Amino acid sequence: MVAVRIVNRIATLLLSLVLLAAGLVLVIEAARVGFGRPPLVVERNSWYTALRDTQLNATPVRIGVAAATALGLLIVLSQVRRWRPRRLDVPLGPGRWSVSRRSVERRLARAVTGTPGVRHTDVRVVGPSRAGEWRPRIRVAGGPATAAGAQAAARRELDRLGAPPDGLRIDTDRGSRR
Repeated sequence: MVAVRIVNRIATLLLSLVLLAAGLVLVIEAARVGFGRPPLVVERNSWYTALRDTQLNATPVRIGVAAATALGLLIVLSQVRRWRPRRLDVPLGPGRWSVSRRSVERRLARAVTGTPGVRHTDVRVVGPSRAGEWRPRIRVAGGPATAAGAQAAARRELDRLGAPPDGLRIDTDRGSRR
């Protein structure tokens, strides 16, 4: 998630710099044409002739359109996809409070792993849902008998964090993952 944000920010910066530079060149070239001066960067006759003589069904045009369309779709899809949040809102009195998602996952794993009979835990926090609530999902290696103790330990830790009251799910797995 963080890598995609960094890539998006770098791509946005590069695109904005290219558009700014192109706009400045366009303004300078238009001003030079207005004053009857020769072109500074772009030879007007050569690009005008190239654009006039190029057909829309030419292979380079089709490749350019396909590449621009694919890039645009990738950008849109990367922005539309729901990413796992870095911060989770908690209802602790007035104002807006939040906790780190990774911190919640580590604390829950530590609390549940300390339960007798639990050999390994895998914790994922999913959400937030449309209502804004997030839900911990815990997989416990240790058999069904450990589920009640793991549930109590996880609930205590969630209460300590001020987490939403619903949504805790614990799945048990008889096999050891380590």
